Amino acid sequence: MGGVDIPAGSNLLIVTSSANHDDRFFDDADRVDVRRDNASENLTFGYGAHQCMGKNLARMEMQIFLEEFTKRLPHMRLAEQHFSYVPNASFRGPEHLWVEWYPSLNPERRAPSILGAEQPVRIGEPSAHTISRPMIVERAELAVEDVLRLRAADGRALSRLTPGVHIDVECGDADLSRQYSLCGDPAETGVLEIAVLKDPESRGGSSWLHANVKSGDVIKTRGPRNHFRFDEGARKAIFIAGSIGVTPVAAMARRARELGIDYEFHYSGRSRKAMAFVDALQALHGERLRVYARDEGRRADLRLRPAASARRSGGGGRRLARGHAENGALPRRAAHAGLGQGARLRSRAQGLRPHAAGPGRPHPDRHPARRQHQRVERLLRGAVRLLRSARVLGRGGPPRPRAHARRARRG
Repeated sequence: MGGVDIPAGSNLLIVTSSANHDDRFFDDADRVDVRRDNASENLTFGYGAHQCMGKNLARMEMQIFLEEFTKRLPHMRLAEQHFSYVPNASFRGPEHLWVEWYPSLNPERRAPSILGAEQPVRIGEPSAHTISRPMIVERAELAVEDVLRLRAADGRALSRLTPGVHIDVECGDADLSRQYSLCGDPAETGVLEIAVLKDPESRGGSSWLHANVKSGDVIKTRGPRNHFRFDEGARKAIFIAGSIGVTPVAAMARRARELGIDYEFHYSGRSRKAMAFVDALQALHGERLRVYARDEGRRADLRLRPAASARRSGGGGRRLARGHAENGALPRRAAHAGLGQGARLRSRAQGLRPHAAGPGRPHPDRHPARRQHQRVERLLRGAVRLLRSARVLGRGGPPRPRAHARRARRG
């Protein structure tokens, strides 16, 4: 198990909290990061019917302890020491933890009123929307026209940044936040870098960042988290990006290059001067990068491609897909149904065979994007029926036939 031989007849202790170190669920799982987006989803308190009944009491006690501790002794630090650990298979911890501080620096000596301040106590696990990470903007500059490039850090290494991750950025108010894919080098674990396109119809997100953020400012972020993972086991990858949607795809293409994966990178936009990072991408990827600038009369033709993992960017992807459908590069149904924000299209050879409806164009009902759309539609219809039944049962009566329900609504 995990490369370790277990002799027959051995006694095993199964510890559910070891799942907290699963890199498939927690990015850089061995690193302590209380601000990670899914920090409250650990299994330290168990799970389901076997969860600890006192977990909320333990959380409340720890919250009070940490808030009072940091308020009274913010200058406390670890003393130099050698750690020895308790020989326990279930809960491994240090036998001693030596700290040091100077009483003369205690804040209450300068402001006694601090002892009377009380923080509200939260019951239950913290909400992901309340866990923010303050970051200092190191650089804020225009990458190209209407695209603001922000580089921020907090002086500490963050969780490992896998290609495709994004963060939430508070835009002047805790209730207004926007998601942006990271576009920097994932190897720079202490830095978050994003590119923000100024949307002419902005409701306060991109316009606020463009107008207010400058070098030296502090911004609040949440995450990072990854809903758009790159399959590093793919033998060949085709990356397709349009406009500002190049941000997550650039990190994926960089990773594919590092792993020696055979890949192509297709990047479309209005013009080269409006396409972010095009020069840096050209220098990094060379002939693997194909640039399609509309003002140069070039448009991507993706009608026939070998089986591969096709990655599509988030922002600008719907317009990109619609344009390819008009050119015959993708079926219209696929461009409409399967290419939503953050989607991943996995091409299959049998779905790209020519047929009578048009040479080189996949049959709409066999296209993987179409099949995925149909599965989602079936799930949604089932969920709606279930909710309708639950709503009627909640009133104390059995679900009525559809025709009767319609007549009741009309009345």
